[in-house]
Amino acid sequence: MDLNSKYNNYFKTKIEKVLSKRNQVDEHSINDLVLHLKCSFNNTIACITNIKGNVLMWSSPACHGLKGSKRSTVFAARVAITEIAKNLQSRNVKSVDIRLKGLGPGRRKITKILNDYNIEIRSIQDVTPLPFNGTRLRRKRRI
Repeated sequence: MDLNSKYNNYFKTKIEKVLSKRNQVDEHSINDLVLHLKCSFNNTIACITNIKGNVLMWSSPACHGLKGSKRSTVFAARVAITEIAKNLQSRNVKSVDIRLKGLGPGRRKITKILNDYNIEIRSIQDVTPLPFNGTRLRRKRRI
């Protein structure tokens, strides 16, 4: 009995330490946030991370009840980005860096939505993957 209670207390303290670390918010992470936007032709996914890459919040049109081809519209992207902007404003975030990936319709409205919520854009970076060698060409046709 005594040994079991000793182990239970040990694990309780370990769990409490982990939970307390999860609930702590770094001052640096609030000031240095990165908005990652993946804009494909079928969906737009917005994600806020700190500089280390830890995800703090995310949103997509599917979170707000949009299904199927409705997710590929500009309106759907606006819904997702607006949700992120509201969360940033409630946490008193003044500025973010933006990293864009993809060529979908969600790229258009980003700056306007963030300006409406008084969030300054420090930098915009395009991280769309581009092939610089490509695949092998077809063989030449012989006649």
